Amino acid sequence: MVVDPVMVSGSGQSLLEGKAVQILKDELFPIAGLITPNLSEASVLSGLPVRTLADMKRAARVIKEKIKGNVLIKGGHLSGAKAAKDLFFDGASFLEFSSPRIRTSNIHGTGCTFSAAITTYWAQGFPLIDALGKAKAFITKAIAGAQPVGHGLKPTDPHAGLAY
Repeated sequence: MVVDPVMVSGSGQSLLEGKAVQILKDELFPIAGLITPNLSEASVLSGLPVRTLADMKRAARVIKEKIKGNVLIKGGHLSGAKAAKDLFFDGASFLEFSSPRIRTSNIHGTGCTFSAAITTYWAQGFPLIDALGKAKAFITKAIAGAQPVGHGLKPTDPHAGLAY
C-alpha cells in the first residue's frame, strides 16, 4: 500500500487537522509499504525543516525510524533546484529520482498523481524501484504536457448556452 499523506499542500497550506494527522501516523503508516510526503509534509513528520536535498535525507531517516515501510520524499518544490528530485529511502540506502525541472504553473495535483502512478505500476507487479522510475517518467511527461485549467467558457457562462 502506498500512502500519500496529503497533510500539507506544496505551498505550505495545512490540509488536515491534528487529529487526522495522528490517525495517519497510527493507523495507515504502520501498514504502508511506501509513504510519499512532499517537502512540507516531511517537515511535519520529521520535525525538521526540509529545504534542501541534505534536509530531505535527514528527514527521511527520522521518518523511516517511525515506520516499517519505505519513504519517498517528493522534492518537486525544492527552491532553486535545476532538477525535480525525489528521494527514496528504504532504511539502508538512498536513491534519487531526478528529471529536468519544467517551468509551468500547471502543477496542481502532480504529487498525488505521482503517488497514484507509483501505486499503479507497483500493483501491476513491477518491483518498487522500477515502479518509482516509471512513475517519475510518467509524471514528468504529464507536467510537460499539462494544459491550463479554468480558462475558456464555463458551464454557467451565458455565452456557453448552458446558463440556468
